[in-house]
Amino acid sequence: MYNYDKMSVWELKRLAEQNDVEAQYQLGEYYDLEEKNIPEANKWYEKAARQNHTESQYMLGYYYQWGGTNFPADIEKGRFFLTKAAEKGHTRAQRHLGILYENERNYVEAAKWYSKAIVHKDKTSMYRLARLYEFGALSSSPYPDCIYSAAKLYEELSSTSFNHKGAMINLARIYRDGKIPRNIYKSKELIERSKLFVNNIVQLDEDIEIYELYQLSIAYFRGDLNVNNEPTIDDINKCIQLLDIVIDDGLKAYPGDLEVAKELQKRAFNIKMHNILTLFCDRCLNKNLNEKCTFKEYLIDAFKYSEKNNNFIGLESPIFIITCFLKDNGCKNCNNGIAILYDRYCEARKKGNIFI
Repeated sequence: MYNYDKMSVWELKRLAEQNDVEAQYQLGEYYDLEEKNIPEANKWYEKAARQNHTESQYMLGYYYQWGGTNFPADIEKGRFFLTKAAEKGHTRAQRHLGILYENERNYVEAAKWYSKAIVHKDKTSMYRLARLYEFGALSSSPYPDCIYSAAKLYEELSSTSFNHKGAMINLARIYRDGKIPRNIYKSKELIERSKLFVNNIVQLDEDIEIYELYQLSIAYFRGDLNVNNEPTIDDINKCIQLLDIVIDDGLKAYPGDLEVAKELQKRAFNIKMHNILTLFCDRCLNKNLNEKCTFKEYLIDAFKYSEKNNNFIGLESPIFIITCFLKDNGCKNCNNGIAILYDRYCEARKKGNIFI
């Protein structure tokens, strides 16, 4: 970031108006980074971009691709300027052009640009290309060559040079599931390393970190961080927590993934509610539920989530039934009251108020 003073900005503007391409770029950067005036920044980026200034072409393409404050997105203009920069070897332009095509489901073109970016070891492009390989987006079947191509990229990203959390988890799943020669020991090792990095996340500075958190939330949802491939209640809770960060603060550059993330959080929360209800019923039947505080944390989480998501949980949802039951029965005579709980639960399901 430049430390501009009034005189230097005035001088920059004078030079920019005389068609000095570097001054136009730096003036655009000043309005972008210092003034946070995206329309004015892009006005100068575009003047420089029209003179074939590579970084200006990338910046302008980026803002046209994703939009900015008071600056609406224009995908075709974004494609035009990103392509200009990408064709000259600009790594981030190649990456974002790949994302643009991937969001349009043009996976072959996306892979083309990711492949160019990974020459410069761009880890976002490496990871996204590996995912295209793994899930068969580049052929009629993901077996066998595409899986090996994905594993090779995941292997490199899992090395100490990158320590890419999402790659560790995906490679561990490939080893565990036998998509390449099965190696449970290697799978466990990768999972333990990924957990270490997950637990040490303090702050998020780059898009890739947000995207990794999104991939980690999926891994928790599927139980990928467990050798038995079954998510625990704790896994579901971690999935929901990560998705809160992802939805509130990130994935702005991945609109298709953002919608999937929101849907995944709904599914995760419903699984959580179903697990709570199941656990509650089991304890009732075993006469082990004797204190109201047993579900206190779950109840607080549930009501916070319900309020935040505008009645996503209906009044006849499992958590409401449990709350009423605890209140009405004081957690006593659980075995006698289980029939009432079950009847309420079945009635709610018939009305479509429980989504599991």
